[in-house]
Amino acid sequence: MTSISREDGVTQGLKVLFAAIFLGFLTLSFSHCGSPVEPVSVDPEGSSQMGEQAGEQETSENSSGPIDFSPLAGVYRGGGTHVVFPSGEYWWFTGYGIIRMRYGQMTSITESQFFGQITAGNFPASDFSGSYETEQRLDGAQYLVNSKDSPSLSSLEGRWWGNIQNGDTPNLTFSGEGQISGSSANFRCSFRGEVAPHPEGLNVFAVSLTRTNCLGDGRRTEFVGIALRSGGVLHLLALTPNQNEIFAWEAYR
Repeated sequence: MTSISREDGVTQGLKVLFAAIFLGFLTLSFSHCGSPVEPVSVDPEGSSQMGEQAGEQETSENSSGPIDFSPLAGVYRGGGTHVVFPSGEYWWFTGYGIIRMRYGQMTSITESQFFGQITAGNFPASDFSGSYETEQRLDGAQYLVNSKDSPSLSSLEGRWWGNIQNGDTPNLTFSGEGQISGSSANFRCSFRGEVAPHPEGLNVFAVSLTRTNCLGDGRRTEFVGIALRSGGVLHLLALTPNQNEIFAWEAYR
């Protein structure tokens, strides 16, 4: 009986040992099976943060694009005549007979303030700023109600004469198709060019003008700028591409 009891005890001990080993094997197997899943578990907060980061990047990319200056766009009168295009391009002129002009670019805008820089004209380069109300005023200058009317080439058709800032007196003929031709009396220059409604949509014309052979010097100078008519007066403001020379003309029929 004693030997039988010992044998039963050994048998039971082996069974317990094998059971423990088997359970350990199962635990180890299941723990290894679950491990590949953990790196791709869904974290709602992490997913939200990724969305926020993507949104921030998109906002940053959008903010680096061109500034919309359309709230300033228009033709204004007061302290001279001001022209602001939706792109922020800025022209200003004043005077009678011999006119003075400035050219520049708006650099930033808020809901009520604008900031810009003068880069060419009869005045030194400088910064400027002021307040505005869309289609009402540009600082102290008043918005012209016909600022965004479509200009007509027929309104320019015919011969115009007047002075420019250097004392010359061009006589230019505008055709109904937008061609410009003529000459000047004082410096004996020849002129050729084109005019068309400005692509940015204001009641303003875009102009390209070539001046040649003043006083027989054989030189050729290209100008690009704008023209606008007010009553019986035509103003043409233009610059050379390097902005070193201006063409500021007030003309009458």
